[in-house]
Amino acid sequence: MNKELSVYFDLIRFIACLAVLIYHSNMRNIIIEPIALSNYGHSAVIVFFVLSGYVISYITNKKEDSLLLYSTSRFARIYSVALPALIITPFLDILGESLNNTFYIGKTTHDYWYLRILAGLFFLNEIWFISIMEFSNVPYWSLCYEVWYYVIYGAFVFTRGRKRILILTCLLLFVGPKILLLFPIWCLGVFIYKNKLLKSLPEICGWIAFAASFFLFFIFDYFKIADNFNSFTESIIGPEWYKQLTFSKFFLSDYIFSSIIFINFIGFRAISHRFGVVFNFFTSTIRIMANHTFALYLFHQPLILVFAAAISGNPRSSQFYLETMFCVGISIYLLAKISENKKHLYKKIALYFIHKKYLRNG
Repeated sequence: MNKELSVYFDLIRFIACLAVLIYHSNMRNIIIEPIALSNYGHSAVIVFFVLSGYVISYITNKKEDSLLLYSTSRFARIYSVALPALIITPFLDILGESLNNTFYIGKTTHDYWYLRILAGLFFLNEIWFISIMEFSNVPYWSLCYEVWYYVIYGAFVFTRGRKRILILTCLLLFVGPKILLLFPIWCLGVFIYKNKLLKSLPEICGWIAFAASFFLFFIFDYFKIADNFNSFTESIIGPEWYKQLTFSKFFLSDYIFSSIIFINFIGFRAISHRFGVVFNFFTSTIRIMANHTFALYLFHQPLILVFAAAISGNPRSSQFYLETMFCVGISIYLLAKISENKKHLYKKIALYFIHKKYLRNG
């Protein structure tokens, strides 16, 4: 992966995070007028999945070429933010509800709190037809998909023969259909990285593909293709099964949208060397923003609610929204410093206990 492509992916990740943030902040009791570009929250997660598949495939090929390196790096990356999010979310919800509970109606739940934390700790929230909400932290659902994609892919890469077949079979049976429905989207990122023909795409084809991806997205959005396919899916499988699929119920439209992301990524990779001069001016800024994306993703929802409750301003004025989002932004920046930006400490801890276990076992 060249520098330009890496920076582009960082930029895409940050933009996708902002899309999720805007989507969840588009609440009428915070701001009366609907926010522009606030309908792309779920689509942004699909971007994350394709991007994640590509990056993980690259990492296992170039950097983390052993199960030990792969597992400890994933552990550090995930738990450096997931663990703090699991701890602070219920406390933020309790605080926010005590200040002004109107912002929490339909936004959080506290029953079986110990099961919610336990499920979140092991990313069991979305296996089979279970859907366990992590208090007000709705975005946590995608992590409960992505972590299992890491595990499945790791098992595929680092095991062989009958052992691989047995482990993969057990994993697929364990996670169930919801998570597996979106797995092809994640694998699309792996395919983009692995396919030799796509790597040698001519530059002219790259420009065409890159430009076409924006046109296709316009068509996809303007003609509400997602809504049409979602309605079709519901009519085929029935309202009850459609509801049971929760975050996977849009799988048909997600497949179509992910194909647009596919075209965008292969197109830009073929022309990325042309953006060296442009990115040179913004690389450091983009890198800084990218280093806060995971914290932004996992902390923003409970923070929006608690600051909205604390400020309790007038939703008819944009000032209330801006004040809330300013507080959210500052908080995420500070939380990232002690979570996402400290993932190397989690990796050291994991390696310490692994080495300690090996020494104990001789």
